[in-house]
Amino acid sequence: VRLNSAGALDTSLAGSGIARYDIVPGDVTEIGRATDVKMDTSGRIVLGGRTRTVSTGDYHFALARVSWAGALDAGFGTGGVTHFPVMTGPNFGRRVAFDHKERILLSGTVCLPADPVTSEQHCYVGLARLLINGALDASLVGGTGTYAYGGGGGPADPKAGFCTDFSYNYGLTTYKDRIYLVGMCDLLPFSTKPPSYPLSSVAYTLRLDANGQYDTGFGYTLNGYTYYDFGAPEAFYLGVAIDKNAQIIG
Repeated sequence: VRLNSAGALDTSLAGSGIARYDIVPGDVTEIGRATDVKMDTSGRIVLGGRTRTVSTGDYHFALARVSWAGALDAGFGTGGVTHFPVMTGPNFGRRVAFDHKERILLSGTVCLPADPVTSEQHCYVGLARLLINGALDASLVGGTGTYAYGGGGGPADPKAGFCTDFSYNYGLTTYKDRIYLVGMCDLLPFSTKPPSYPLSSVAYTLRLDANGQYDTGFGYTLNGYTYYDFGAPEAFYLGVAIDKNAQIIG
């Protein structure tokens, strides 16, 4: 939906000010959610979130790119849309950003399938990077264009890093050649947490380098991440911004 400066629907978008896009065209079972929107430097609109159909089963990360007039951009993905999994379970894409090379980032929470006996589920912080044409960017760490951080396995697991079984992402931004992710996670078995932290969820800030590796110049132990509990049993960061002095606000 687009409104003009007076708050009325802007009919220059799709003729009415309102548009709807199928990520899986023709599939009447599709359930899609766009949870973020950004403009690129060419004036195109990028919508990000997730989609699910009977055929895909679990949610996938999903993106659409449309012109200022609201038409799907045929130069992006397949007919202007793309969707893909990061893990084999549900993939809740949430936030869109552009990096220093105008590549598209989509972050969110990604999970393995629930244990059929205990119903327990391991969730990670998911990140995808796409080229300007909508193809996944293989130069991101891992070589597939997607990666997951946190979620259990201990520090020896390269995907575990900074959290345990419960890692959720709610915020994403970039500054110069760095990627910032924020959300909440559980720290239970890790010795790197400050001893004063309660055994509960904490808000985290994770900083990655240009290729998605932990930025080891950042964090209270210089390992790419830091935590804050706000003095409460549960703590969440739901957004992140960088101020004019390159300081991080959550």
